[in-house]
Amino acid sequence: MEKISLGYLRSKYLQEKVEIEGDIKEIMEPYWKILSAKFECPSCGTIIQVLQIEKKFREPSRCSCGRRKKFKLISKEVDMESRAILCDKPQNVGLVSPLSLSFIGDNLIDKLSNIKEGNRVKIIGELGLEQNSIKDIKPDYVLLVENIEKII
Repeated sequence: MEKISLGYLRSKYLQEKVEIEGDIKEIMEPYWKILSAKFECPSCGTIIQVLQIEKKFREPSRCSCGRRKKFKLISKEVDMESRAILCDKPQNVGLVSPLSLSFIGDNLIDKLSNIKEGNRVKIIGELGLEQNSIKDIKPDYVLLVENIEKII
């Protein structure tokens, strides 16, 4: 795991665990998020799992038997998610774009509830890209948070 500054985020850190320090600019209210859904093919009975990565709920496009429509939804995996925005030190504001933070799971949401806007924090997580749509040619960095600690 590498400790990096918010201003030095680069694509070489994608899919890697990183440690970043910064100031919390904004915290959003927690909400339910569908992580994945399982569907059954009515023709052959095959179970198809679809990860719900995008904002729009996705069904399978086709089954291995050839069926293309009307799959039966059998289950959804849901969890709580919250978002926050991390900025660099106040003297560097404007030089670096803010980083979006994603908190998934009750344990992380509980830790986030002890953090206030303006607090300095140390965060460990995996750096990823977030696209708002398939046509989005300029995706934003998002940090999938694994741990957050307030710096006093």
